[in-house]
Amino acid sequence: MTSPVISLKLRCESQEETRRVQHFVSGVLAKDESHVDVFRSYPKGQEAIKERHYRLSDYFDNMQAVSSIADCTIGVVFHVREGADLYWKDAVVRFLRSLKKNGAVAVESLTRT
Repeated sequence: MTSPVISLKLRCESQEETRRVQHFVSGVLAKDESHVDVFRSYPKGQEAIKERHYRLSDYFDNMQAVSSIADCTIGVVFHVREGADLYWKDAVVRFLRSLKKNGAVAVESLTRT
């Protein structure tokens, strides 16, 4: 079985916004920063905190972004690493949330092949 490839097509409102978002996306993909997700639960009324540390490269062999300034679109492709645990899906969702926080971007399409 081959590993999935996730393709996103982002739509921006202007060429200027496309350049700004492309810069942001390229930075996120290139830096491969460490991320921490915090999970809270309350078994028997006591708070329990669990942290998960990860990098995008823990889940993806290749990540790339290509923009079309004239069309105000950005394509982002994630090649899921062979054997990556299912948490890669959460990493994609967090990436999408970071886009929303950093600009008015619409996800025009998301495909998995």
